[in-house]
Amino acid sequence: MRKIFLLCIVGMLSGASQGTSQAIESAHLYAQVFDDEGLLVNSLSLDKSAAQNFDLKKYILDNKAASRLKVSNILGSEMRVDKHLYDSKDAEETSGDFICVTTQVSAAPALGVVVKSKDNLNGVVVERVIAGGPAHVLGIGSGDIIYDFNEAPINSYCDLKMAVASSQIGALAPLHYEKNGRSVNEDITVGARSINTHNYAICDEKIEEIAVEGQGVLATYPNPTRKSSFVNYRSELTSPVSLSIMDMNGLLIHSEEHAHFSGELRLEYTFEQAAQAGVYLFIIEQEEQKHYSRVLFVRS
Repeated sequence: MRKIFLLCIVGMLSGASQGTSQAIESAHLYAQVFDDEGLLVNSLSLDKSAAQNFDLKKYILDNKAASRLKVSNILGSEMRVDKHLYDSKDAEETSGDFICVTTQVSAAPALGVVVKSKDNLNGVVVERVIAGGPAHVLGIGSGDIIYDFNEAPINSYCDLKMAVASSQIGALAPLHYEKNGRSVNEDITVGARSINTHNYAICDEKIEEIAVEGQGVLATYPNPTRKSSFVNYRSELTSPVSLSIMDMNGLLIHSEEHAHFSGELRLEYTFEQAAQAGVYLFIIEQEEQKHYSRVLFVRS
């Protein structure tokens, strides 16, 4: 029997991880083994590089005979969080020899800055700017002071966090800040911090096919690609369809809309010569549905 991944993405702040150039800043693994009566009989706790390099698939298979095994391994960096989760309590059967992974991807609005509140609660000071993020692209640097974002006054870290969280990824938002004593008003493109939840399960064969939830089915190929990516989208709906493509920093690099859609859409996107190698997010939107696919662009 052929099994299928479900890839779904929701939408949301500031920070990247495995598979990107940014270093992992936090990593913590916690595993628990329970007996037939639900009592904890063994546990494992790892941090930093030990958690980052832990072979979770092997560990799950080595302990598949346990009454219950529960594992959580969370790796985080500036613009990305990866949650690796397993709980045999949710398993239908544990007799297989392979590990299947279902990935759910969330995206949180982000500016790519680390800030601290001022003593006089008038604006926040930028402590660090994430390379390649929206703030870095705009030219914001360490020591600059942010006073307003998206027409909301910013007087604390929490003010900025809440204002960014209520904005939309890819949208232009007004930003008032101070740079070298000079007041600046500019629009900033809201980026994205990805939150990837990988749910592990024991299965009887390897999984290679990717599908999406809802009435539509999205395919992107070849993957990886060195030049172009073909997008094939099928749906029972006949309403308008839009395609958006975001880079690794959550910046919108391409968008197009197709008002007259009927059944199937075939597109080709060619990466520009100056495009950076890395993972790009392809987003198909139709009515209330959003379908996502990741494409790895590599240079020749």
